[in-house]
Amino acid sequence: MIAITLLLAGMERMFHLGFFNPQLGGDPILFQHLFWFYSHPRLHHDFAGMGVISEIIPTFARRPIFGYSFIAGSSIAIRRHRLLCLAHHMFLTGESTYAALTFSLLSYLVAIPSAVKVFN
Repeated sequence: MIAITLLLAGMERMFHLGFFNPQLGGDPILFQHLFWFYSHPRLHHDFAGMGVISEIIPTFARRPIFGYSFIAGSSIAIRRHRLLCLAHHMFLTGESTYAALTFSLLSYLVAIPSAVKVFN
C-alpha cells in the first residue's frame, strides 16, 4: 500500500497528475487515508516486540512470567482494535464530530490491552 501511495505521489509530481492536488481535481485526504492504512497497523505491529520481550526475559531469568494468559489476550485485543481506530490521526480533515468521537473512544480501547501488556 505504501508503494502505491509513493508511486501515485511520484507520478503526480513528475507528470502533474491530480491524484492528491485539489487544484487538479484530486483529494489530499486520499493521501492520508492511503498512508495511514499502511502505517497504522504497522505502528501497532511494533507492539509485537513487547510480546517477544515477554518471552525472552522469563526464559533467561528462568522464571515464569506473571499473567502470561493476560499478555497473550492483550496481544490479540490490540490486533483486533488496530484497524478500528484507523482514522484517529485524521481529526482535522473535516470528519464529522461523531466520527471523531467514535475514533477517539476506539483509541482509548486500544490503551487498555496495551497497559495490561506493559504492567504484566
